[in-house]
Amino acid sequence: MNAAPSRGLKLSPGIVAALSVFGLREDWRRVLDALEDLVGVYGRVNRWISLGMDVKLRRDAVAGALHGSKTVLDAGCGDGIFTEIALEENNELDVVMLDVLQAMLVRAKQVRPAQTHPVQGVFEHLPLRMDAIDTIIAAFAVRDSVDGETAMRELTRALKRDGRLIVCDIAKPDNRLYAALIGFYWRFIAPILGLIAASRKGIRVAAIILTYRRWPRRARLVAELRRWFEDVSVKDKLLGGAIIVRAGRKKTA
Repeated sequence: MNAAPSRGLKLSPGIVAALSVFGLREDWRRVLDALEDLVGVYGRVNRWISLGMDVKLRRDAVAGALHGSKTVLDAGCGDGIFTEIALEENNELDVVMLDVLQAMLVRAKQVRPAQTHPVQGVFEHLPLRMDAIDTIIAAFAVRDSVDGETAMRELTRALKRDGRLIVCDIAKPDNRLYAALIGFYWRFIAPILGLIAASRKGIRVAAIILTYRRWPRRARLVAELRRWFEDVSVKDKLLGGAIIVRAGRKKTA
């Protein structure tokens, strides 16, 4: 792979303080700590809090979209489930699995070692050379960026000129009442489901509400993606509570 030496995981004050359309900024460390506590039960908890839909959303996101790709970046790979699904879609892929948590990568690297390359890093400092990747996939991860502006710039830089971005994530509807109802779910219902799935560890999914609060409403998110990508296709899922985006790198980028 065209992997370059990592520039480290320490983020500059400028990045943390940046004001972009999305990004956790000062909440990033709290969310990261929660994700680290979920290592080992991450998949099971995801099944419960998504009401069993998380795998289906990933499958829908990449269905028919990876033909012709050779190199893929699974950005925020977690325990590697999206990489597994991508390889089922196209078993000839070479996949870089990127995650900030070493403990997650230890589990992720068990996914087809001959075709996968675990790399520790963050969206804001991708340890990849320019034009290195055919397709970037990201499941329930982009909203965990420290700074969305920097993350989008880096994702664009890593993509080849005809590269594609595929994202599936939770969504915040434009309708304020509906957005509030979904926020209620992530604040109160999801932690209860997490508790059922994984006892006290599972309660740590309560940190999702921090990401939801920082996440822009649907129209604003799509507008931001169109700043960086072209041919942006958006599908609403789970009655508007989730979203799948496919987009191509701008030819002029």
